[in-house]
Amino acid sequence: MERLAADRRRFLALAGSTAFAGCSGLSPSNDGEDAETTTPTRRKPPLGDPAPEGSWPTVGRNRARTAADPTTTAAAPSLAWTQSLAGPTTVPIVVGNTVYHTRGAPSDGVAEATLEAFALDTGERRWSEPLGRSFEGVESRPTYHRGTLFLVAGRVALAVDAASRERYWVTRFEDREYTDSRGRSETESHWVLGPVAATDDGLFVGDALGGLVCLNRDGTERWRHGSKPYMYWPPTVVDGTAYAEGLTALDTADGSVQWRYTPDDGPVAGGPVSVADGAVFRSGRDVVDAVTLDGSRRWARETFTDGGVRPAVDGERLYVADNDGNAAAFSLDSGERVWGTQLYDDVGPSRTVPVVVDGAFLVCYAVDGRVTVTALDTETGEQRWQLERRAKTGGGTVSSDGTVLFTTKTPPDPEGSVTPDRSTADPTGTTTRLYAFRHDA
Repeated sequence: MERLAADRRRFLALAGSTAFAGCSGLSPSNDGEDAETTTPTRRKPPLGDPAPEGSWPTVGRNRARTAADPTTTAAAPSLAWTQSLAGPTTVPIVVGNTVYHTRGAPSDGVAEATLEAFALDTGERRWSEPLGRSFEGVESRPTYHRGTLFLVAGRVALAVDAASRERYWVTRFEDREYTDSRGRSETESHWVLGPVAATDDGLFVGDALGGLVCLNRDGTERWRHGSKPYMYWPPTVVDGTAYAEGLTALDTADGSVQWRYTPDDGPVAGGPVSVADGAVFRSGRDVVDAVTLDGSRRWARETFTDGGVRPAVDGERLYVADNDGNAAAFSLDSGERVWGTQLYDDVGPSRTVPVVVDGAFLVCYAVDGRVTVTALDTETGEQRWQLERRAKTGGGTVSSDGTVLFTTKTPPDPEGSVTPDRSTADPTGTTTRLYAFRHDA
């Protein structure tokens, strides 16, 4: 329930600042009429070519969220380029030779969601597209699918052509009226939560009260599962099944429940999942689970990691990390722990996004005023190399075809704090640096 409580607090904060944000011309909420949602020009994006081999087009690199990149080796990279940017940004995605992210560009004291594209080889900015809506932090991270960028900004979902930047549609959820147990009329505020999971047939997003929503490719709603489950976004969607809550398998066609994982030793804790090797892998608090695709347990192991971070999976091992500086690897077949290590005992505000490349497991942490990306040997857990930059917090990592990217953020007050991948109280003072390290640089 921690996520739901946080969303409610965030809603109250946003609602309280509506008048201020409105003065900036941005659309931070779904209150009132939105002309873009009623326009007759709403169009279904065409299905273009898939992302080229070696791309990282979505959270976890693919819809199975394995976070495995065999196109990048474990060799130590060197700096290729860096971009200094005003305002907070999301972790980037990579499609071919193009890097995309969403930046909270300073605009009259608030962060405006702005899609941007950079050349992967040089770091040159190719274009910058303001969306006229508020930046939603990690939830505004774009997803690329066959020529279209899907993202959430200002509590609505958008579809934007990756080449022309044409907007195909904007979708928002209507508030819902209900009567509580005392007979009082209440309003539930529904808005879209990202990032978006995209397939050829549909799109999957969360709503503010924790439900999983399937959208048709034209942005209209197909089905909705649940109202207040413990959810993680984006969902993992593989072969006609969306994995929600911890742990429910839903049919992507109609949202019907295929199975629920309910182990004999009690309810399963919520946790983000990856799918590989005929199983669903989940890293929860103090435990890592392997569940077969029919909902039965393959194995479960205790782990010293705190969980809550999506695991990474290659052909042999499951890799887990947490936001407390711990990392471990487990055998996919047996669940036996191969190695475990504590990198730090006191980490700062960071959002580690574990990545496994050919021969190394990459984790990103903020500690003692610096952001580090550490490569651990996949077989032994020993450190192979480490990148370091001075900053308050960081985000990433992603890799693509021999290039490793991550971000650092510095708030206006060097002694202040900043929540990873979210706008600060004064986004005009936040500086983000996007780094690219490459083996052949």
